[in-house]
Amino acid sequence: MTQDKQIEVTATGTLTFKDYLKHNRYHQRKIVIGYFITALLVLTYMCTRLFSGDWILIVPISFIIALIIAGFFTLILIIGLRIRIRREYSSDQLIKSELTYIFDNVGITQNVRRSNSSLDWNDILVAHEHYEMFRLYISKNKAYTKEIF
Repeated sequence: MTQDKQIEVTATGTLTFKDYLKHNRYHQRKIVIGYFITALLVLTYMCTRLFSGDWILIVPISFIIALIIAGFFTLILIIGLRIRIRREYSSDQLIKSELTYIFDNVGITQNVRRSNSSLDWNDILVAHEHYEMFRLYISKNKAYTKEIF
């Protein structure tokens, strides 16, 4: 007979602003890229409507103008998101507390202060592995993150 071994990995630490910012950058990457591409296409179309003449000259010039404007608006979006992330991190005292994750065959147990929560592996919807962190999503916007280093 084979016996199932209980394997357990424990990780302890605090979530710094740098870690929180890194997670949010990964999480919001699709939004920022989608915003940039949409703004670029709309602005290119609008710029081509402003000029008259040969399409071979109008489209590249309109694209360059739209690229600059879309880049500027995307930069404003990124700055706004960073301000929101900083305010969110500053106002959440629980997120700054020491966290302990216990990973085993059954699932993940998270200990924060005097609170314990358990999560089965089946509850994880999406898992992302990056060079410096793992992100385990349990809903569309809620994730467990753990810095590797």
